Amino acid sequence: MTRHTLLKEKSGGETKEIVVGWDNPLNTYFLQVMISDSIRDVVYDAIGERPNEYKALKPFVDACMNKGYELGPDIVSKLKNDKNTALPHTELQKRMLRILDSMNKG
Repeated sequence: MTRHTLLKEKSGGETKEIVVGWDNPLNTYFLQVMISDSIRDVVYDAIGERPNEYKALKPFVDACMNKGYELGPDIVSKLKNDKNTALPHTELQKRMLRILDSMNKG
């Protein structure tokens, strides 16, 4: 899995971080917005949490834009490279993807 930080800002005792990446085991691009303090980390918003949800880059970028998260050309290029250079899935990963995919459909 790759991770690229779009934003990391501290305000008071909280830190807000927005990360994007390619989750190779789940075969999807993802975005996570996390807010943390000294006690806990909370995922505030997320895109691409399910297996095979965003296998193509354009629909992922569009989904991010629809929620107000703009991905610049440099990040889009990195995401494309992340997927293109990912290792092939092992047989176990392929089986797990099929199982998770069937659970999400049923």
